[in-house]
Amino acid sequence: MRAVAAAALLALAPAAAAHASGPGTAAAGRALADELCSGCHAVAGAGPGPVADAPAFADIARRWTGEELGEALAEGIMVGHGSVEMPAFSLDPDAIDDLVAYLDSLAGR
Repeated sequence: MRAVAAAALLALAPAAAAHASGPGTAAAGRALADELCSGCHAVAGAGPGPVADAPAFADIARRWTGEELGEALAEGIMVGHGSVEMPAFSLDPDAIDDLVAYLDSLAGR
């Protein structure tokens, strides 16, 4: 019975992430961005980042709202940046909230 409940929760995780209610912290989001994203993106400042075709986080933050970014992160962003394909990933709701808080801080929101 617990296995069925756990499987149901895992299946609902992306939907829950898109509607996460808790505020994230920009500091935790910055640390996560440094860990997961800085290999390609400029996570602080205007860039350029290590991969020229990967947009800087400051540009991403200006282009999309926190809600749009949260939904995209919950769905697992899969986009190409020129010759580079962004890797698939899965983030829990707290990590999404933290990344959105960091991106919002870059946009002055």
